[in-house]
Amino acid sequence: SFDTTKDVPSLTGKVIMITGASTGIGFETVKNLLRGSPAHIYFAGRNRSKHEAAIASLRELFPSTSTKLSFLECDLESLSSVQAAAKSFIMQSSAQPESESNRLDILICNAGVHGAPDGQTADGYEVRWGVNYMSHALLIKYLMPIMLQTAQRSGVEAEVRCVLVSSAGFRFTVSDGIDFKSQYLKYGQSKLATILLTRKLNEQHPSVKTVAVHPGIVGTGMNLGLGKAEVMFMKVSGWMNGYPWLTPEQGAVNQTWAAVGKKENVIGGEYFEKPGEVGKPTKWSKSEQLQKELWEWTEEEL
Repeated sequence: SFDTTKDVPSLTGKVIMITGASTGIGFETVKNLLRGSPAHIYFAGRNRSKHEAAIASLRELFPSTSTKLSFLECDLESLSSVQAAAKSFIMQSSAQPESESNRLDILICNAGVHGAPDGQTADGYEVRWGVNYMSHALLIKYLMPIMLQTAQRSGVEAEVRCVLVSSAGFRFTVSDGIDFKSQYLKYGQSKLATILLTRKLNEQHPSVKTVAVHPGIVGTGMNLGLGKAEVMFMKVSGWMNGYPWLTPEQGAVNQTWAAVGKKENVIGGEYFEKPGEVGKPTKWSKSEQLQKELWEWTEEEL
């Protein structure tokens, strides 16, 4: 078990970035992380007013915190916006005091869409695939060098980590695992791709521990657009499969643990359904061939 009120260690001096933290699980995750007093948390998101309201709320909840809280404009429906956000962070990071300069200790790819209306991103990807997978893959690609640099620094007590939010929904996909041309079942495909990307990144960059997590079935803004019948189906099917409906506070536990839990318990390259509990894989989530195909396709696209 992991108690977010007691088990968050000191994060003194650490720099964190999280996507989609204005509300819901992301907001609750930041609340948890603030208990460790990191040096700086960057909120990467599209809506400035919502994120600034969230930051103001957090400052009221933690009036004595010394942690800097900054908004970083990043529209995950646009790869050019993601690229600009990464470059902006790198520029801002280089201008920070020496202890924070050119540093990123924890990246949490939290933002996602599920019940959004059907549509495409600015780059022509199905919106769930584009937001949940493609944009985070690009963000990681641009930020990995600074994370590797952070990992090489002496005196970094806890390892550098990259946490990707997947879902038990990765099991609901097409018969081939991932169909790069189809628009069908893209939510499940995006979450399967996230797990495969996690494994590949951990193999390629072992000094940055990359893990994937299932937050649980949570009633958040990510599910806006789902009808009452669909929400009821999620609740019932989740309950039948051992996934009860959670609050955002409960949903934030797993990714908080993945970000700051004890290094011997957080295993790189794995997908965790609960703190310390590795999720049961499927044929496709453990497929070396599909992982290779996805990586090559992603590199070509980005």
